[in-house]
Order: sequence, then C-alpha cells, then structure tokens
Amino acid sequence: MRQFAQVVSTSSGGNKAEVVIKKHSACGKCGGCHEADDMKLVVENTLGAKIGDMVILEMKGSKLLNAALYIYLLPLIGLVVGYIVGVAIGLDSELSRISLGFLLFLFAFMIARIFGKSKSDEYNLKVTGILNQ
Repeated sequence: MRQFAQVVSTSSGGNKAEVVIKKHSACGKCGGCHEADDMKLVVENTLGAKIGDMVILEMKGSKLLNAALYIYLLPLIGLVVGYIVGVAIGLDSELSRISLGFLLFLFAFMIARIFGKSKSDEYNLKVTGILNQ
C-alpha cells in the first residue's frame, strides 16, 4: 500500500513523524474515520523527513493482506465452525446453533484483535521516500 502525506511535526530524535494524509474524493466520508477531511498519523521516519516535506508512506502488501485475513476471515471461520460444531454435538434448535456460531465469531474476533495488537509494530506505515528534496 502506498500513500502520500505531508509531515507536520517530527519527534526530537527524528525517528517518528506526524503526517497528514489528504483524503481523496473516492473516500466518500463514510464516517469510518474520525477525521472529516484529513487523517493524522504518527509514522516511522527512517529517512529524516523534515516539517513541510511531502513523503511517500508504504506498508508491505503482504502485511496488509495478513491483517485483512486476521480481522475478516478468522471471525467468519469461527462463525461457520461454531454452527457446524452445534450440529455435530446435537443442538436441537437452529437458534442454539446460530448462538454457538456467534459466540465463536466473537471469540475469534477477540483473538484476532489481541494478535493484531501484539504485532502492531509490523503493520505501521513507514516513510519510504521524500518527494521534495
């Protein structure tokens, strides 16, 4: 994933920078982000970008795909497995099977979230280029 941003502040050591990412018209402002027009992030600044620099931010595509799989696919698998286990153990009502599936869905979501927080440093954007040097 590649994104363009502007540096608005840097840390004292210079290894972190606060950047502003301008949202595109394709964003649609669905309300998923807390910011209305711009998004501020703190990113790794390994290239020493300075305040006012336009920078390129990147995250490896494989890391982005892994994160999406954890957060979307794992809970879905929990939902299906929960329903199948409900059938296998002989739960009589459909509501019981769906409830078990939903419980495993929530459990899988919590596991994905805990795993994601433990690996959060792998999913950070990094400054990979400075456009106006």
